[in-house]
Amino acid sequence: MSAPAIHVLHLVAADISMGKLAALRALAERSEPGVRQWLFLVGPAAGDALGLPLAAHVRAPIELPWGQKRALRAALARVGADAPRDPAGERCTIVHVWSVRAASWGAAFFGPGRWLLFETEPGEDWERAAGRALVRRDPDRVIAICPTLTARRRQLAEGIPASNGVLMREGIDRGELEQVDVADVRRRLRLDREHTVLVTPPPVSRATGTFVATWAALLLEKVRPDVRLVIPAGGAERARVRRLVRASQHDEAVRFAGRDTSVAELVAIADLVVFLPRRDAPVTGLLWAMAAGRPIVSTAVPAVTEFLSHADNAWLCRPNDPQAAARMMLHALEQADDSRRMAARAGAQVVSMCDRAQALAQYLRLYADLAAGRRPLEGWEPAELALPADADA
Repeated sequence: MSAPAIHVLHLVAADISMGKLAALRALAERSEPGVRQWLFLVGPAAGDALGLPLAAHVRAPIELPWGQKRALRAALARVGADAPRDPAGERCTIVHVWSVRAASWGAAFFGPGRWLLFETEPGEDWERAAGRALVRRDPDRVIAICPTLTARRRQLAEGIPASNGVLMREGIDRGELEQVDVADVRRRLRLDREHTVLVTPPPVSRATGTFVATWAALLLEKVRPDVRLVIPAGGAERARVRRLVRASQHDEAVRFAGRDTSVAELVAIADLVVFLPRRDAPVTGLLWAMAAGRPIVSTAVPAVTEFLSHADNAWLCRPNDPQAAARMMLHALEQADDSRRMAARAGAQVVSMCDRAQALAQYLRLYADLAAGRRPLEGWEPAELALPADADA
């Protein structure tokens, strides 16, 4: 019997993270025999801003499960994604949910004969992401995808069965870093040659500590007037950061990047990357900084210490402490040789762990495993997962 055709329905909403968006975009561009993919933007959003080849933008007059299910079914019919099974009755339908706001749509459409995959982020609330509800609804056909070992262990500690999750690292494309025109990006951001550039990687949020990083940079600027901090685009926290900068009357010390500045460009221009989450948070920007070989100052929270160790491949400090962060940033700049050596070590580490081509191959392997009735257990998880959960250590 030939392998079943695999139909993958990707559901994405406006809250998709930068790392997930890059992975989905790369998957959409990938042509694989036996795999058909459709991308549906669900709920209110500006679809063109995502830069995805969408099959349809689906809205429901009433944001309730029955309304979402009806709207999605109609959209599937319009684009032919609800085509009947082949003559042998062989077809595997996978509903792949890429963000929290899309989870309710996936839950509404999920049913017999379908697999449901949903992406998670470090620090994400499982109840809000419909995680526990989805797993309890059909534990045999729901898989949570975790980008970090910390998040995976936390799921196990919260009672999510091991068979309902899989660890899949984020994929970094080093080719994007090599193509960055550093001089052009610095010119766009009004950065002179004598400026020491600090960058806070995306996403801009309270969880990732952008506000604390800005506060620390403003303290540092008093003793290092050459310092300039670059804040990425997006995120409600950016308005709060702007208010802090204006209140301090140090507007010239901070640059606010536009949406046309990619994460690869941000980390490529950095003399120092500052990532100060107060708790577990998405680490995509941190991984890009590691891949770029840039010195890093970060906080010692579990999602960070999974990748970084103090004075080994980065400089770590206490969370939610602007003064401690400012002192560590000054130390990192003054100990430039040590910082460069540690950055090179971090870069070598992430290259072997977070490769874009490898990540895409893992997604396709996961689809094939599910289509063949194999759950993603053997060969997927690292041996460390068997250790007691220590996410709160």
